[in-house]
Amino acid sequence: MRTLGVMFLLLLMPALAAQATLNIAGTVGDNEEEFIRVGVNFGAGPASVTLSLTIQATGGSSGLDVELIDAEELAANGSATAIAGDSDTGTGMLTINLVTGSYSGIVDFIIGIETDAANGNSPYSGTLSAAALAPGALTNLGIDSVPYSPFPVAEQIFNRGARHAVEHASADSTERNFTLDFGGMGQAVTFWIQGVSFGNATISVYEIDSGGVEQLLVSQVNPGLFGAENNPTTSVRSGSVTLRVRMTSPGAAAVIGYTLVFPSSVTITSASGGDGGGGGGGGGGDDGGCSTDAGSSGLLALLAGLSALAVSLRLRRA
Repeated sequence: MRTLGVMFLLLLMPALAAQATLNIAGTVGDNEEEFIRVGVNFGAGPASVTLSLTIQATGGSSGLDVELIDAEELAANGSATAIAGDSDTGTGMLTINLVTGSYSGIVDFIIGIETDAANGNSPYSGTLSAAALAPGALTNLGIDSVPYSPFPVAEQIFNRGARHAVEHASADSTERNFTLDFGGMGQAVTFWIQGVSFGNATISVYEIDSGGVEQLLVSQVNPGLFGAENNPTTSVRSGSVTLRVRMTSPGAAAVIGYTLVFPSSVTITSASGGDGGGGGGGGGGDDGGCSTDAGSSGLLALLAGLSALAVSLRLRRA
């Protein structure tokens, strides 16, 4: 019986091991964020699977703050079901599980990595796996590193996400136009915006119609430190479409910022206007990293915590 049991286990082991896995490794600086774009092949689908990421800092004293992001779900329905994350101050192992939306074909996901504290670089190593998918279903599609930078901040990531942050010393208004490619077939596009503010501020999003007139999609009035998020929907459009985001402060000094995430059915082709800048971001765990615990400001994480960005940059300027 013992021999038969061993033989059964030996026969079973290849089946148990036959799952999709992807190894990731690198070093994230305490003055930057890294975003890893992963292609997940769901096959004929539609199917929903659990992606599991195990990752740890392998040295240093800054730890890691990590998120696993379903960008399609984020654009469609918001952060509640689209982001999973965790952090550790040292070299402890993080295990992050994300139940995906129901998809077929190849869908992009994002892994966001930053240090948990600004105490030097953090080398890291980890494995992303999906037990329900066959080997080879996970592919590393590239890494985008975003440096911290003083205000203003204006950047985009993978042509899917964008963020913008400014500081108004007095009554002021700053806007930025995003040109999107809607493709040849008419479609209404639902996307995600989350804004934060320190001080009295309003963030408004407009679709510029074919006649060049602003059509208001959503306004966030005083989104505050913990942010406000919405999933507005455009009209049915095709070809090149412009969205405009305007940040306004009526008097008191304010720090204002937002993050946008679009579905894969459109791409950002250009951005213009407003105050440009270099990179942005923010480390610092639940106070300033990518943590998504309990609806904290870390929910800004596409790409990684814009409220953290505002906090960390304000501290760096002090």
